[in-house]
Amino acid sequence: MLKNLLNLPFKVTGRLARAVQRREDAAHVERPAVPERPLSGVPGLDVPADFAPDDLAITADALAGATLVDLRDVEVHAAGTIPGAMSMPLAELGIRLAELPPAGTRVVVFGTSDAETAARFLRYRGIEEVWYLTGGLEAWEAMR
Repeated sequence: MLKNLLNLPFKVTGRLARAVQRREDAAHVERPAVPERPLSGVPGLDVPADFAPDDLAITADALAGATLVDLRDVEVHAAGTIPGAMSMPLAELGIRLAELPPAGTRVVVFGTSDAETAARFLRYRGIEEVWYLTGGLEAWEAMR
């Protein structure tokens, strides 16, 4: 009898722990892997459909005096880019807006197929003098 009284707290605690574990196991549901979505669908780069600025394209021969922004990853940027271009990966564009030059400075983005989306996003965020380089880095290299 004494043995049962001494073991009673352990029995109660064990039952309670098992009940909690069963409840946790029932609540835990495996979630399927989320497929990657293109960067143009990233909420930070969304632009309203009715926002349609003028043509944002610029050619490689009109780059003089512009601040160039390479939207490719840092490693790719380091491997080769237009001299003087700053690296700002597209995935970080929304959180690094403060690093862009002040108003009135012409900004040209290039490096990815989403450069036009990035230019629209920057225009939407209030940077009036922003363009994307048509033909990208290849157009600049062909012009040299």
